[in-house]
Amino acid sequence: MALVYILQVESLLQDGNRRRCRAFLDQRQREKTDRRRPGPERTRSLGAEILLQYAADRYLRGPEKGEAPGPGGERVSQTRWLELSLEEILEALGETARQERRRAASEEFWNETLSGARELSREKKRGGNPEEPEGAPCLGRELDTVTEAGGKPRFARLDLPYSVSHSGMYAAVAVDRGRVGLDLQRMGSAAPARQENLVERFFAGQEKEAYFSLPSRQERERLFYRMWCRKEALGKLLGGGLTREVLEGSVLGAGGEDRFGSPYIWEDYEGLEGYGASLCRRPG
Repeated sequence: MALVYILQVESLLQDGNRRRCRAFLDQRQREKTDRRRPGPERTRSLGAEILLQYAADRYLRGPEKGEAPGPGGERVSQTRWLELSLEEILEALGETARQERRRAASEEFWNETLSGARELSREKKRGGNPEEPEGAPCLGRELDTVTEAGGKPRFARLDLPYSVSHSGMYAAVAVDRGRVGLDLQRMGSAAPARQENLVERFFAGQEKEAYFSLPSRQERERLFYRMWCRKEALGKLLGGGLTREVLEGSVLGAGGEDRFGSPYIWEDYEGLEGYGASLCRRPG
């Protein structure tokens, strides 16, 4: 089973919302977003990092360890695509933080911590990132993420694989107990001539036939991004990214098998206008 969490990151363009999110990131996550170029790139990165905190939080608050829960902690039996608001995410993380702080410290200490978090917008950190003051509290958990061979990431302590993707004004995170690959692409990022060139050079014969047989440019674009997202997602699941083997293999079916005979399936999401999104996972 798999869950895909999606966040529209436009709200993170506001300074106040960025500060609220950063309070829930661990130090490694903060440093990672700071390395991104200021602007949309850093905004998408921040969106992905807060989604990772949310995904881990939902997993730990589920009915059983080892099962990915839905938004209310319910058990799920198939992939679900969940579009979330920033407020939903911060409310859930805030509730978890309150519960954990209350177990670890007195109510007075917790109130002081909350007060310190609210002062992030008024204080400045000398000689460092101005978005939080010296000693700013981290309200989120240490995620302890690792990257395995082939670039496949996972939450180490939770033993939970995940996949991250972001494009345009969206960020998304997929979690599953088995290997998983996710890709999200804003349509129009590759010009029609570039699309045709990629299909002609790298795609499988039946993919070329399907693409060039479509009568309109709009239909071709939709098919191109579906195929491209599937290939990217497969590359993430297998590790190694867009290898020649992944590029030249057909993704028009419902799934396939890797070189070791292990099956995988694709699931597409069409709920984001102007975007393609595909998940590749192990069945079952």
